[in-house]
Amino acid sequence: MVQVFKNNLITVEVAAALNKQHFIKQLQVPEGTTVEQAIKLSMIKEFYPEIDYSALKVGIYSKIVKLENIIQQNDRIEIYRPLTIEPKEKRKLKVKSKLLWKVRNNNTSSYIKP
Repeated sequence: MVQVFKNNLITVEVAAALNKQHFIKQLQVPEGTTVEQAIKLSMIKEFYPEIDYSALKVGIYSKIVKLENIIQQNDRIEIYRPLTIEPKEKRKLKVKSKLLWKVRNNNTSSYIKP
């Protein structure tokens, strides 16, 4: 068993915004800790008991990483919620709804008339 001394600890942060609740926890972990270990040490399961974080994407400062990655001093581990709709599809729906609104309200002021 490896002894952990005070100078072998690094400070990291685990953050998630799932189900309209935010979770941010700063903790000290031993050097060589993986992303998965840090998530477990943050005790996020108590905050989100129904979430299987191993099935969600995780990142460090907005860059997707694997759970096996070793974390560094001052890393911010972010747990991302799954997409409910693809961004491309969302843009299409937004444009469609704006056009329908204009048609229903006879608002053609943004169109250039010949």
